[in-house]
Amino acid sequence: MNKKLNGILGIVVFVILFAFVVYMKTARKMGRSGITKPNQTEERNRVLEASRKNEMKAFEEAQKKESQLKDSIQELQFERLKEKSEKAKKILESLNKDTVKN
Repeated sequence: MNKKLNGILGIVVFVILFAFVVYMKTARKMGRSGITKPNQTEERNRVLEASRKNEMKAFEEAQKKESQLKDSIQELQFERLKEKSEKAKKILESLNKDTVKN
């Protein structure tokens, strides 16, 4: 029984050592892939900066469109008020003429 126990124990130890070696190689490989090269870092920074600029441009354009819309609405309201005031002036002038005639 001692020979069987040693055989089984040897197989178990071999499997554990094999698993440990595979784990260590995988960990090293994962560690190496996590390291970025300087060129990649610079490229990533350029891409991030470009995306920030694009976001800022889009935001500014949206603000310009919104301000133009507000300005056009205000202009339309001003024109309507101007037309109403002109109509009111014409009505007052016609009433004044009618009262002067009488």
